[in-house]
Amino acid sequence: MKTISARMFLLMGALICLSGCGNILGTGGKSTLYRISSTPVPEREIARQWIPVYITRPTLPPGADGDRILTIENREVTYLAKARWMRPAPEMIREAIAGSVARKIDHAYIPVQSVASDHYVLSARLSSFAAYYDQGPDAAPIIRIAAQVELSRSKESEPLAVTRIVLDRSASANSVSSIVEAFDRASLEMADEIASWTAAAIN
Repeated sequence: MKTISARMFLLMGALICLSGCGNILGTGGKSTLYRISSTPVPEREIARQWIPVYITRPTLPPGADGDRILTIENREVTYLAKARWMRPAPEMIREAIAGSVARKIDHAYIPVQSVASDHYVLSARLSSFAAYYDQGPDAAPIIRIAAQVELSRSKESEPLAVTRIVLDRSASANSVSSIVEAFDRASLEMADEIASWTAAAIN
């Protein structure tokens, strides 16, 4: 199975068209590589009024924290065949969040590391990042993303604000292209919700 990037997903390998669902779950064979797209973080001249927002590497459940695209049916875990993320999913999700924060919060910038006491620290712990076959193996799956998000100061242990984001986005069909499009849609919505919530918490 090969994953086709839709809309905001960037295709990083050769794009192979699919005719019908075929066997889209499996483990072996050569994989096509993809990445989760993100808005590039603009380079900005840092002035006193800018607010630094350091974004930590998100944590994901075991099985979803690597480069495999996770699927779940009746509590059985498997992966999309012959399709992988270009890099581990947490790294690409962090880039998506950083892009949304930079786009939605004009007065924020994203430092490479958090060392100063005035830095905000934004962290996300995902308890779900998978395609769920709730209606059986032949039905279109649901992409389910659930994350707890915390905003804190780099020198403080207690969070300043905490929220939980849960998104379910149905694939339009049980095909690789539809599944990836739904992953894309849900990931970008999560990143935008995190950025909007962060803006409100800071202000």
